[in-house]
Parts: sequence; C-alpha cells; structure tokens
Amino acid sequence: SETDKTCEVTCRGTTYYIYDDEYSGSVKIPEAVTYSSISYKVTSIGEGAFYSCTGLTSITIPSSVTTIGSSAFNNCLNLREIIINSSPKIGSYAFIGDDRISFIYINATTAPYLENKTFTDEVYQYAYLHIPMGCYEEYSSAFGWRNFNRIKEDLDVNGTTYYTSLRIKQSDLGYVDQYVKVDEEYTVYIAPEGNRRINTVLFNGEDVTEQLVDGYYTTPIIKGRSVLSVSYEEINGVKEIPVSSLKVYGYNGVLYIKDADDNAPLNVYDIDGKLVYNATIANGEATIQLPSSEIYAVKVGERTIKVAL
Repeated sequence: SETDKTCEVTCRGTTYYIYDDEYSGSVKIPEAVTYSSISYKVTSIGEGAFYSCTGLTSITIPSSVTTIGSSAFNNCLNLREIIINSSPKIGSYAFIGDDRISFIYINATTAPYLENKTFTDEVYQYAYLHIPMGCYEEYSSAFGWRNFNRIKEDLDVNGTTYYTSLRIKQSDLGYVDQYVKVDEEYTVYIAPEGNRRINTVLFNGEDVTEQLVDGYYTTPIIKGRSVLSVSYEEINGVKEIPVSSLKVYGYNGVLYIKDADDNAPLNVYDIDGKLVYNATIANGEATIQLPSSEIYAVKVGERTIKVAL
C-alpha cells in the first residue's frame, strides 16, 4: 500500500499486518504464512516484497493490485499456485526461481503486462495457465504468456472454474496430476504394488480407506483442487504380519499415526535411509511435522509403511 506501507495477509483465517522495515527496505513475512490472500486495500506489491518466502505455497492477488514489482515473489521455492484477479503490470524476475509453480489462474480478459524473465523455463513448460473463456488468442499472442505450453481456456470471466486438478500421490511412485471437471465424481483404481499392500487412503486429508471397493475409490463431488494420497506397507514374505487397525498417513507435511500399540517404537527414515525421527508412541497416536514433498519409510514396531507427504 502506498499510503501506509503495510500489507494485509490472511493465512488460515488469521490476518497479519506486514510492515515495511524503514531501515532495511524489506517486508517481514511471518513464518506461519503458507497461503496468502492479499487485502483488496493493497494497490501495489513492491520490489522483493515476498522475496525468499519459502513457506508460501499459494498466493491470491486481488483486483485492486495494479503493479507487482520486480522480484516480488522471487525465490519462493515452494510456491505452487497463483491466482490473479486483474491485469496488473508484472515486473522482471517477479517469479524467477519458483520452479514448482503448477497452476496459474488469470481472471482477466486482457493479459497482464509482463517484463522480461518473469517466470522460469520450467514454469513455461509444465505449469497450467488457466484463462477466461474466449481469451485464448489474447494470451497465446501476448509477450511472455505465449511461452506457456499448457494454456487452458476454462474460466468464466468472473473467475468460475470449469476444470481443476486431482493430484494422486502414491508413496515412492510420486504423484500424477489429472485435469478434471468440477462438480463431478471420479473413480480411481488403486492397486497394491509388488510386495506392498495399501495401508491408508486419504482424500483431502480425510481417511477414506474403508470406502475402497475392490481397489476402486469414488471421490465426492470435486469443487476445487484435490489430493488423493495413498500409503503402502511392506509385506514380509517370511514373517506373517498380524492384521491390526494401525493407520499411518501424511498430509500437508504432517505425519499421522493412529491405533498403534502403546509404547511401540517409532522410527522415521528419509528416502536415503537416514533416520530423521525416533520416539516411543504413547496412547497409540503420534503427530509429527516433517518437510513436505518427501517420501518417508515409517517403522512402527515390526511394520514398515511408506508415506508421501
């Protein structure tokens, strides 16, 4: 904001007022901010305002914003989604270094003006650019925007989404993004893998394992971007593993363990086999914060389960 030099950011229902540091000229972003919806009072986002805000995964730019300064979101390494509700001028290097950007939604019939080197080549190649219906020619010929390989003309002029993504995460198999229609159900087949059997299935963080029928799961009606996560456990061909209600799953960087044996030893290993956490489970449950976008082997007692966060 040009008047009071503050930025109002909302994260999980909490509003932060971020003040420009008059001594360093930099904006202080709270570490808790992972999703940012900037107040409509803000008309300009200054140079480097969110520089290296690595906790930020999603950003919504209101229609009041007319300019986004150079390097405003530079080096936001975990930024995945951008929603822009106007046609602002976007400065050079505004999103450089943000190679994980997967979805960009522009709710404007006129393509925003881009300066040089706004996005990385990886984003141009792999990210989905969602634009209003009837605007493909506008964006496919505009400087910068024409570099996107995946332009989806699927938004109404008022921003209504016709399509969204269903991300399917299967432990060390990685993830697949499926482009799906909103307001519909989808049936997904989830198969055991070799000597592994399915442990837990989550849809947007909710345990839906019991809804699996002969390996098939039907989602609720999808309203927006959704995630289907599957964790597996290893089956030891020599030693029979007793059936129990143990559930191990991860969502948004948090590992959950439920219905474990009391006082069972817990060890968590990264993909390289390095022990990153160990403890004894109390009262059959444990909740552990771990870096997201990683795969872990979780050993609870004699059982080993692979989980993708």
